[in-house]
Amino acid sequence: MKICTKCKTAKGLDEFNKHNITQDGFSAWCKPCAKEGKKRWYAKNKAAQKQRVINWRARKVEENRDYLAKYTRERYLNDNVFRARRLSYNLLRRCLNGKAKESSTFELLGYTLQQFVEKFEDEIFVFKMYGVSFHVDHCIPLTWFIDGTPFNLVNDLDNLQVICADENREKKNVYAHPVPKAYIEKVLPHIKPERISKILAALCSAG
Repeated sequence: MKICTKCKTAKGLDEFNKHNITQDGFSAWCKPCAKEGKKRWYAKNKAAQKQRVINWRARKVEENRDYLAKYTRERYLNDNVFRARRLSYNLLRRCLNGKAKESSTFELLGYTLQQFVEKFEDEIFVFKMYGVSFHVDHCIPLTWFIDGTPFNLVNDLDNLQVICADENREKKNVYAHPVPKAYIEKVLPHIKPERISKILAALCSAG
């Protein structure tokens, strides 16, 4: 047993965090008191802590600028999944920033920014109206395609959806039906063998 110096309550040692500086190897405050203390401290120093993190990140980026640039460039050239994801993110960023300028990105994707906006403008408008963070996500995940699949197939408009960011993080690497039958028939030869059955099962269940 140990008495918490904050709430003055006797509790088992499992109610205290380990601390290698103290004589008995445990913190003076019990876990609930320590947690509450951290909350109050953070609330009082929130702005300073955020700025400290921002400064730390900026310093690390500057220290590793050359390495990060080289790593990103090599991965973009050699990792098809990484490259496809970057292309998709670039597409969304340009849409949100209102930059309608054509580029090699859209040549690789096989459609224009205007075509993207026309397909998803309603969903994007609703998310922005309610201030909800959202992602452009692939219905058939990027990792389900075999290496070397053309980017225009992976990022076809029929394989994209705009969904809540939290939902996308929870969904992870899961197939999101419905996807047009014509698109599925077109990309099946490019899907990894172990994933084909799941796509076909979802297609059959949808009728």
